[in-house]
Amino acid sequence: MGLLPLLTIDRRWVARLKQVVLVLAAIEWIGVMSDVAREKAMEGRNPAKSIFILGGTALFTLVAAGLYQTQRLRQRYSNAPIPVPTSTPPSDK
Repeated sequence: MGLLPLLTIDRRWVARLKQVVLVLAAIEWIGVMSDVAREKAMEGRNPAKSIFILGGTALFTLVAAGLYQTQRLRQRYSNAPIPVPTSTPPSDK
């Protein structure tokens, strides 16, 4: 929740921060998958469904992180100057 305001900022460092967070989240999903599979195996239950679902979630999260390397998102998060609106003085006509 603390990173939610960063969704509105289109700067290069924000894109990298989002990538890092997504990769860390994918690592966390893999850890959760491992824990759930181990618990189910110890209970004598088949962990295949949990592995499939949590593995897919981790893969989806990694793909989301990889999307920040596409040309479109690189352009969006470039460090181009932010346009500042200027007011023109009233003309004397």
